Amino acid sequence: TNFIHLQLFLYIFIALVKLPKLCSPIQKVYLTHLYMECHVLWFVYIKDVVVIVVAASFSIWMFSSFSFVLTFGHNAHQAVDRPEYGFGLDSLAGQGPAAKPAAP
Repeated sequence: TNFIHLQLFLYIFIALVKLPKLCSPIQKVYLTHLYMECHVLWFVYIKDVVVIVVAASFSIWMFSSFSFVLTFGHNAHQAVDRPEYGFGLDSLAGQGPAAKPAAP
């Protein structure tokens, strides 16, 4: 799933890089028969990017959930989220680098 997330971030980066160049070089060279204002072209492009990012995020979420269930089984949430695991974290909380030194 990390590779899928990387691809989504790469798509967002390319869309953001392409956005300022959308009106002047891209529309004049590749969209010659499509006459529209720059703001309309930006709106349509941003709408398409947002729809694709939302659909891709939903798909990544479904794939991650499916791979989690396939890896750990149907009762994985019971094995992963046990209450006794919280007590171990509470005891380790005072041992971190931000822990306060003991008073003399």
